[in-house]
Amino acid sequence: MKYIQLNKENYEDFVKLNLEIQKVHIEKFPHIFKEITYKKAIETFKDTIDHPKHKTFLAISNENVVGYFTYEIIVKLETKYKYEQTFLYVHQFGIGDTYKKKGYGSSLLEKIKAVATENNLKEIQITCWTDNDIANKFYNKQNFKTFHEKKKIQVWKTLCNPNISEKRTPWCMK
Repeated sequence: MKYIQLNKENYEDFVKLNLEIQKVHIEKFPHIFKEITYKKAIETFKDTIDHPKHKTFLAISNENVVGYFTYEIIVKLETKYKYEQTFLYVHQFGIGDTYKKKGYGSSLLEKIKAVATENNLKEIQITCWTDNDIANKFYNKQNFKTFHEKKKIQVWKTLCNPNISEKRTPWCMK
């Protein structure tokens, strides 16, 4: 497999794959993720390629884009409570549906590890939805460890109308 950095000449395959992965997010989390048009996806591409700190690599196998990842090297300065931390943060990681369970994800992760090593980084971090069982199983298999979790509570029923029992967006949240 070869890897090429996302640029203005190879963005169409990235956009198509990004749309495919967005559909998966919408199916799993329709209350969070929006339907996106090809035009909006092109705008996302422009934001991605123009971001000064982010780099995106496409994974190519047999002339097909099978996956991609976007990363950033993050430096958190030392504070009174914490030591300085520098790590590679993966903002996006995706494999096309037809290429899953064929070793491409593991290969992509090896490339991410190589990028971290080339930059003298000892740690890679990635965010994964708690309910994304497939991704969590993959990352666990790759020896990722959970080190921080976010918790949330829905309070809108109480804030807007305590008598609302149906699952819908309340008027006060629109």
